[in-house]
Amino acid sequence: MRHALAAWILILILPCVAPSCAGRPETASLSPAYIAEGAPYLLLPPEELERPMDMAQQMEGRGGGRDFVLQAWVQADEREIRMVWLNALGAEIGRLIFQSSGLELSSAFLPAGLLPEYIVADFQLCFYRIAALERALGNAGLALRAESPASLDGVERRVIFQGEKKIIVIEKSPGRIRFENLARGYAYTLRGDF
Repeated sequence: MRHALAAWILILILPCVAPSCAGRPETASLSPAYIAEGAPYLLLPPEELERPMDMAQQMEGRGGGRDFVLQAWVQADEREIRMVWLNALGAEIGRLIFQSSGLELSSAFLPAGLLPEYIVADFQLCFYRIAALERALGNAGLALRAESPASLDGVERRVIFQGEKKIIVIEKSPGRIRFENLARGYAYTLRGDF
């Protein structure tokens, strides 16, 4: 599926050119995010978050042959995940709210039909508890191998496999997360107060 790649490219490129949005919110029932072909990942509830956060995040990356940069404010706790995307002037251009009961997306710059579950899935793979991710990924026919910071000079590594094939690599260190989706062909670096 190209949904995940298209989501991040549009989210990251358009903030620099899009005016502030007045898009109306759309609430969707939850669909699986196919993080690899034939691997339907069902979103986990917010209570599986490793720790609450309320912070600015910057994302820089590459996908679809283009570089992108995004500014966002992310608030997350055991009740909900809230992301607010900002343009270069700091004006809100979109928001996403995820709760166990559903997902709401409000943005004028995302294409119709784009599933916000892909955005939430990437967030969960980075910031959710290992045990919960292992169960959810196992249900999707995938496997998670996690290496603790002690064995990697302060870097936690999460590697997701489909069979023997490595499809996602996440490296977490203080203030920085490197996410690479080998199956979908995009990668980015998140910076924040992690």
